[in-house]
Amino acid sequence: MAGAKLNGLLSGAREIYVSACAAEIMDLPERLVQAGARDAVLTGLFSPMVNHRSYADAARGLSVRTFLLTRPLKADMARGLVEFCPWRYSMIDRWLSAPGRFDVVIAMLSPPDAKGMCSFGVQADFHPSLFASARHVIGFINPNMPATAGHARIPYRALAAAIDYDVPLPQVPVRGGDAVSVAIARNIAGLVPDGATVQVGTGQLPSEVLAQLAGHRHLRIHTGVVDDNILTLERSGALDRDAPIVTGTAIGTRALYDAVADTRRFALKSVVDTHAYANIAGAQRFNAINSVLQVDLLGQISGEAIGGRIAATPGGLPDFVRGAQDSPDGQSIIAVRAKGEAGRHDGIAPLIDNPAIVTIGAVDAHLIVTEFGVADVRGLSMDRRAQAIIAIAPPESRDRLEEQWRAMRGRLFGGVRSAAPLPNGAGMAAPL
Repeated sequence: MAGAKLNGLLSGAREIYVSACAAEIMDLPERLVQAGARDAVLTGLFSPMVNHRSYADAARGLSVRTFLLTRPLKADMARGLVEFCPWRYSMIDRWLSAPGRFDVVIAMLSPPDAKGMCSFGVQADFHPSLFASARHVIGFINPNMPATAGHARIPYRALAAAIDYDVPLPQVPVRGGDAVSVAIARNIAGLVPDGATVQVGTGQLPSEVLAQLAGHRHLRIHTGVVDDNILTLERSGALDRDAPIVTGTAIGTRALYDAVADTRRFALKSVVDTHAYANIAGAQRFNAINSVLQVDLLGQISGEAIGGRIAATPGGLPDFVRGAQDSPDGQSIIAVRAKGEAGRHDGIAPLIDNPAIVTIGAVDAHLIVTEFGVADVRGLSMDRRAQAIIAIAPPESRDRLEEQWRAMRGRLFGGVRSAAPLPNGAGMAAPL
């Protein structure tokens, strides 16, 4: 019966939303074919951490709309089958939740509780507001999906179709960082005060940051995504036990998925809460810690491209940076690998590499951290900002960068190469 209803809902649908991240329905591409879906656009938040398939199918006229990038999606972009939307999270949420945006929404849900309510489980970021405006919701009811707190739930009776789906959630173990990640993380940890509210992403560098924060106390977590590193930080005693760990998504191992079911400790909330300017700016000592690909001598920051290739998306970075800047005693901390690995471009450059995608403008740059030190560029003149950034570049690159800055400075102000010495003195950052 559920299969027949699924066929009826999908056969004429033109706009379909599918849950992804750790809430991905692994065999959904095959189910879509079986249900007769064709000539439709499939939209989702496909994470490179855990989602390894593209739902595009040229023969059936199925294309994909994505806000994040994975390798399979990049391959299908080259074939013209993927529409890429590199938007900040708050904008994505508003777009997804527009009334009538989707004909059908398909998502993995927890089994209904005693009141007949299903939880969005480990992916609560966009789903609460999206589901409120959906025409038809198809729920894949998975007993492996934890029922989490912090967001509005959906009534089981409101589902247009409910499909039993007893499949383990995908697991992503954490990876240890390399020597450069450890060095950057140590520099960052020294900037974060006890009692701060911390936002940190996932991946190798953020993992090391959380490890280096283990000696802190009374930290609060308010972030977009957590992985198993949050469990290590919890066991270290660094976190404020009176404040819930706030996140929108959880991607990790079964240990993490079991932990987020503790409704007293974790709150999985909508982007409306996690990425809201008022909530971030209103938090005392909000520390937004994010890694990027490149920073230039003007203080411009790219979290999206380097070496002529788009490698990532803005995600929640612009939202967290903006809010942290206005938080009482808040800080925006940008981590970047200054020295490029073999065959790769350096993270400190005269100007952002083509295609010159700037995720955060120079006016919003604050603390920039590399393996060589920390540059506090907020409130510095243009020359002092350049000098501060050069001071945390690889030592062997600093003379070259200073010469390039002199040439750039001359072109920027009248086309004449500057021969005057650059300003020194107070306000300059020094390597650690």
